[in-house]
Amino acid sequence: LQYREITVSYIIIMCDNCDNDSSVEAVHKIPMRILGSLMLLFGIIELGVGLGVYTFLFNVHLGGWWASLCVIICGILGVISLNRGVVISGLVFSTIGVIIGVIASIVDGLSSSFFHSIVGCYNPSNQKFYGSNNNDVCALYIYINADNSCYCYTSSGSECYYYHLANGDDCGQIMTTYADMLSASTAFCILCTLSIFAYSIVTCMNVCCRTSNNRNAVPINNTPLPSPPIGGTHYAVVQVLGEKV
Repeated sequence: LQYREITVSYIIIMCDNCDNDSSVEAVHKIPMRILGSLMLLFGIIELGVGLGVYTFLFNVHLGGWWASLCVIICGILGVISLNRGVVISGLVFSTIGVIIGVIASIVDGLSSSFFHSIVGCYNPSNQKFYGSNNNDVCALYIYINADNSCYCYTSSGSECYYYHLANGDDCGQIMTTYADMLSASTAFCILCTLSIFAYSIVTCMNVCCRTSNNRNAVPINNTPLPSPPIGGTHYAVVQVLGEKV
């Protein structure tokens, strides 16, 4: 009668910081820092462009500069990526930033489309027409002779829109410079939203999908291995099978 005997043993390999819960997994550090650099770049550009749009007119304040604030904060956190606490903060701010970025992109996009549809403006202070000459649309309003006032109308010619320039009296800038700045703000809002969304995915993977450790491994005799404190010496368990006939 032949029999097969199998012995199971465990080799405990001691190492430092095998799976420190407060650390950032190396596989995520590089993507976080790359995305952090991109978010800083896009966020700073959008902050400048958005503030330019915001201050262009006295009576209308557009521009998604406010959406860039979360992006810049997440960019700094992404570049640092020191420990899990920083990553969790990045996850919170990035979640908020994605929502704000979507809103800013929609608002600036619709506004850009509208201002590109303007075909003519009239300035009563210098009595100049810019673009299409259609005095009939704003005939009821142009008697208000305020400095830097612009009365504009779209191709449909159904309504007159009043805008007050912050600087200068060239109402043609509303159809060209201002509309183009809104388009640029929309583009960078979208880039900010995409980059912060990608960053939120990476931070979520690091926080929610960390690699499980072996500190709670139980041998065949149901005697648990010692569980060292966080930051101390850790144990990597290797199972060795021995066979005897």
